[in-house]
Amino acid sequence: MVTQRIRVCCLPSVTRVFDSLIMFSQQMSTESTRTMLVCFLWLLKNTDAATLRSWWTSLTTNHLVAVLDLLYISISCFEYKVSFSSS
Repeated sequence: MVTQRIRVCCLPSVTRVFDSLIMFSQQMSTESTRTMLVCFLWLLKNTDAATLRSWWTSLTTNHLVAVLDLLYISISCFEYKVSFSSS
């Protein structure tokens, strides 16, 4: 298990991945989508805070909105949903 945060030097290329995800989102299976979201969350968790801050400040407004949308989708996808039984 990796306990220290990693510095990801390729984060600007993640922006290109977002563009590709938007294009191919209709063609991906549910399993593939969930796997990609887990990878996205893993990157956010394990990237150095200064690197994330630098990357976010370099993004255009549209790309920043796309990142926030992706974060919202990720959280929604994996949040625990309580279901009440009718009995």
